[in-house]
Amino acid sequence: MSQTWRPTKTQISRKHPAIIDWIPWPSIRDKLITCHAANPLIDNVICAIGHSYVMEIDLSKLIANIPPTPGYVSVWDLIRTISPETSKQNTETSKNINLNAWDGLRGSGVPTDESFQFHRHKESFGMRLPAPDTNSLFGSHTMALQAFELLGMDKGASLFRLDPAFFETHPEMYDHRDNIMASGVHLKSPYGDTMISPRPLDISVSTQYKQLSSWTVDLLVEGALPVPRLHLDSE
Repeated sequence: MSQTWRPTKTQISRKHPAIIDWIPWPSIRDKLITCHAANPLIDNVICAIGHSYVMEIDLSKLIANIPPTPGYVSVWDLIRTISPETSKQNTETSKNINLNAWDGLRGSGVPTDESFQFHRHKESFGMRLPAPDTNSLFGSHTMALQAFELLGMDKGASLFRLDPAFFETHPEMYDHRDNIMASGVHLKSPYGDTMISPRPLDISVSTQYKQLSSWTVDLLVEGALPVPRLHLDSE
């Protein structure tokens, strides 16, 4: 297992919400356990972290006609552009938690290969990075996918950095010994929406989680979903 994901002593020795274990930086996991493990609003903090995931890049590779400029771009902004239906569903689900989990995952809320092809068909196949401006970058499914590949976002969250604005809101999470805060110019989407925090747990929310868990287990048993495997580092 990568050193980044190995449980820390704090994770092993102290009880904490399991969602903390999904954060890709050991120091942030420890600070979440120390400062927020008993926080009833910890979901808001976790969503703030997710919304603050960024990746650093020379912005001239994304936007045309600007000089080489160290900066960073929001992972969430690109995901919204690549899959607007999913981010829209996230907002609508938070308002209407009674949506059936199966419908939410298999229905119109999740973009299919056909919908991706539809978006690509509407756009020009000749569109290539760098984009002419930020509106084009964050308004084009095709260009956002190219940026996704250029940034290497598929290589894992351990390559992400955090937007400095996160530490302005949560200074208790900052550790000067870490190199996880992005630097440079923030290339912001003009269409940006924030990640919606989940509603407090009640019967309807619990029912949806149970439906989702049951659906996932069924697909794993049927072989429709891949079973995740641990990739151990060679000694």
